[in-house]
Amino acid sequence: MSKRIDSKSRSNRIGRLDSMVVLRYRDLKAPTFGAVDFDAELSDHIELEARVRSSTGSKMFRGVAADIRITHFITIRYVEGVSDEMWIELYGGKLLDILNVENLDEQDRWLVLTCSKRGDKNLASARV
Repeated sequence: MSKRIDSKSRSNRIGRLDSMVVLRYRDLKAPTFGAVDFDAELSDHIELEARVRSSTGSKMFRGVAADIRITHFITIRYVEGVSDEMWIELYGGKLLDILNVENLDEQDRWLVLTCSKRGDKNLASARV
């Protein structure tokens, strides 16, 4: 008989979810006539309680040095269908691009989102 080993460092509690974030879907719109770039539009949001942790130093992503800077780790309750095609909006309108979604211990209880800061949602650079 095998015994389950619980790791305290990977456990979460509801009380640690101390921030409100917005999970947004990103829709790509075809470029208008004469334009080159696609437009990204954020729509259909879900408000969630989360634990927001900022990242410091260099990070490895999938075993190699990340070429996109990892700035935040967001922990939320499990939500079906969350993917790296979505965005997180923090308080004050700051956008985070989701780089990776980890189903913690594959138990459908917690998700850890590895994110990169994108900027303010009102700035043109954050829209792409």
